[in-house]
Amino acid sequence: MKKPIAIVVLLFLCLSAFAQGEGGYVVFSGTVRMKGSGEAVAGANVILQTKDGSNIIGFASTDANGEYDIKCKGKRDSVSLKVTGFNVKLTVVKVSYRTQTVNFSVEYERITLHEVVVKSEPIERRSDTLNYYVASYIDSLDSSIGDVLKKMPGIDVEKSGEIKYNNKPINKFYIEGLDMMGGRYGVATNNVRARDIASVQVLENHQPVKALKNIVFSNDAAINLKLKDKAKGTFAAEAQLGAGYSPLMWNAELTAMKFSSDFQTLCTYKTNDSGDDILAELTSFYGGLSKESAMTGVYTPSTPDIENGRYMDNLTHAVSLNALFKLDNDNNLTVNCKYVHDLEKFASSSTTIYYLPESSPLEIKETANASELTDGMELGLKLEKNTEKIYLKENLVLGADWDRNAGMVLNGSDSVFQKFKLPSIRIKNNLNFIKVINGVRFSFQSAVNAEQLPATLTVSPVIFPEIFGADATGEGALLQSVGDRKISTTNYLWTAYTIRDIYTFSARAGVSADLLGMESSLSRTDSPTVTADSLRNDSFWKRLDGSLFLSFTYRHGNYDFSIGSNLDYMNLRMNDYVRTASGTLNRFFADPNVSFNVKLSPSLNLSVEGSLSHRTGAVGSNYAGYVMTDYRMLSSSDGNIRESVIQNCNARLSYGDAVISTFGSLNVSYWRAKSNLMYGTQYYGSLSRIESFAIDNLSQGFSTVARMEKRFDDLATTVGIPLSYNRTYMDILRQGKIMKTVYDSFSSGLEVSSRFSRHVKGDYKIDYVRSKSAIENSSTTISPINALHQKLSFYFTVLKSLTFNISGDHYFNDAITSGTRSMFFADASINYKTRYFEYILEGRNFLNTDTYYQRIYTDITDYEYGYHLRPVSVMLKVRFSIK
Repeated sequence: MKKPIAIVVLLFLCLSAFAQGEGGYVVFSGTVRMKGSGEAVAGANVILQTKDGSNIIGFASTDANGEYDIKCKGKRDSVSLKVTGFNVKLTVVKVSYRTQTVNFSVEYERITLHEVVVKSEPIERRSDTLNYYVASYIDSLDSSIGDVLKKMPGIDVEKSGEIKYNNKPINKFYIEGLDMMGGRYGVATNNVRARDIASVQVLENHQPVKALKNIVFSNDAAINLKLKDKAKGTFAAEAQLGAGYSPLMWNAELTAMKFSSDFQTLCTYKTNDSGDDILAELTSFYGGLSKESAMTGVYTPSTPDIENGRYMDNLTHAVSLNALFKLDNDNNLTVNCKYVHDLEKFASSSTTIYYLPESSPLEIKETANASELTDGMELGLKLEKNTEKIYLKENLVLGADWDRNAGMVLNGSDSVFQKFKLPSIRIKNNLNFIKVINGVRFSFQSAVNAEQLPATLTVSPVIFPEIFGADATGEGALLQSVGDRKISTTNYLWTAYTIRDIYTFSARAGVSADLLGMESSLSRTDSPTVTADSLRNDSFWKRLDGSLFLSFTYRHGNYDFSIGSNLDYMNLRMNDYVRTASGTLNRFFADPNVSFNVKLSPSLNLSVEGSLSHRTGAVGSNYAGYVMTDYRMLSSSDGNIRESVIQNCNARLSYGDAVISTFGSLNVSYWRAKSNLMYGTQYYGSLSRIESFAIDNLSQGFSTVARMEKRFDDLATTVGIPLSYNRTYMDILRQGKIMKTVYDSFSSGLEVSSRFSRHVKGDYKIDYVRSKSAIENSSTTISPINALHQKLSFYFTVLKSLTFNISGDHYFNDAITSGTRSMFFADASINYKTRYFEYILEGRNFLNTDTYYQRIYTDITDYEYGYHLRPVSVMLKVRFSIK
């Protein structure tokens, strides 16, 4: 009896297990096919729900054969099976809760999609990369990506075109990860179309050399432009033609670009005589070939702190040709070429006040007219291989310029005429090779620079009576010629070894050489007399350095610490062939440095660094014969070489939170310089003479620079607040006496950019600067200067294709004495877009303000300028795409 009962119980358990499915699961399976055709429906959603449909029990999607399989657990009486999908009519059946096959025959149903707006965050952080989505910032008035960059919190575009992230200059500018522009990225920011860019990436702590990643730390950031898919590999060209009046003027541009995976190019031609500065975008902010200044030149007033278009009288042509060829996955060839023809004219009046020891200040009033004509060309070739094992960069740059400047200065009743010529050529070659062998980095770096600067300055009539005699104001002219020939080379061998990605030891040994020959002569053109030795120079300098740099870095988690020192032996030889004199200077220097970086949080970084360095005067800074640097100044530097010991300390705190669109930085620095040499100025009326004296002196200063920027997405508003304070202590030698001076500068501001509605946008910016100079232990009181600038702009989009802009500027300077302290400007423009054309009507200076007044301090010298401005003007521009 017991045996049959056991068999019955075992049979019941087996049936129960079968009813529940394998492993205690209930399994629903089957197919989904179209009614009529029997075609399998792939990707349909099969949902298992409770009988009332309130809860989901299981879910599956059909495969390519229309089959599905759902497993579930639990006890239920009955359930619902629902089938839904794209263009599939909803089908629901109720079935008992047991393992079974349920096949569906569904019907086709057209689905009408309603408009859905998906709003993404404007900024997204992924580790050390920030993605700014251009769609969150762009509007109908933004033509180039530079217009959009100015709106992005944490990113600032300076007046010069330089880009800063969190108030610090970027170290690279990429387009789709490629550095085509080589530091001259203003061409890209001003010409790459905003509508072609999907996002702007900020690469924090960017080390551009892959072989040095995690070896050489960088707290600099880079910018990378990510293109939209439709813009990749597409050739685009745009042109602009413009004409205006008062005076008759033109403005024209032609731009062509293409960005593909294996080739990039960006070429521009721009010309105008309307005051627009088209040369600023050709400035190289890293890796470029800087143009050296001559020792002499035409006197021109400093440029005012207003927009170039208000004062610049120009005739400019500029060509920029840039191309990058991706030879393979790792090798790139870059070609950069520019040509500039630029004529600029200046007209101003000035009052210069020199504060002197134990006497009344010296005041000089002048009216100056000057012109600067430049033709310049530069060609750069760069071959680069950048991998984790090998880095190679060969960069050759050639440059040539032809400067012809002229000027006239009216000083009281006397007129002085000046002419200047400078044909110059320069060459620069950089080679950098890094190889990683078994985890050890080996590097060789070599740089060679050469330049020739033959300058001549003609000044009439003859001046400087204390040198040329009592008849120095007679007929004739003074001719100053200066010829500089420079060549320098620096060569290093470097190696670094890392243990467990924590400890890094590096060493660098190198040799460098600087050679300079300088010839100069100051003479009267109307006198056959041989130039006196005191007015001639024929000198040659040779400097050789051997150095060894050792460093150690400890990196763990979110912080790293680095300490190092540069040991340098210098040999400097000087030969003065006019005076048959020579000298030798030998020095040994030890220059230590230390740095500490810590990532306090994903958004907060702290860096601290300090250094001590020894500097000697630049090769060629010593010359016994006088050189006329401009029409009223002579200089000479006989005797000792300037030697300085400089200490620098800097702390920086930076914050960047993409989630709340908040960015900020605080930078505090201190510097101290001790030198054995002073340059003193002796004034003789409006003329002056600078000489060097062997006097120990000390200068020091500190600065605090802060900036906070916040984006309020709900209000479509960005607010920025900059702050800075600087104090400098310096000894100044005038009239043979040392004056201890203190210079203070404080600045603050507010920047607001807001979109009030789809049709109205506004920008407001205000800057305040207070500067003050003082002479210690002196009865002379120098009043502070308070300057204010504010600008308000409104943009009205009446129709989708029609926009109006009005703006006003207000400048105030409480120290102005020669003119009005408050100056106002008003401008307006109208933009109208059609499918193929954009029409821009611009009006400038509607208030017809004819003079801009500015007063500034430099140490204890007071300058007040009155600049002649361009009159009220109107210009019509037409912009269109060629392809």
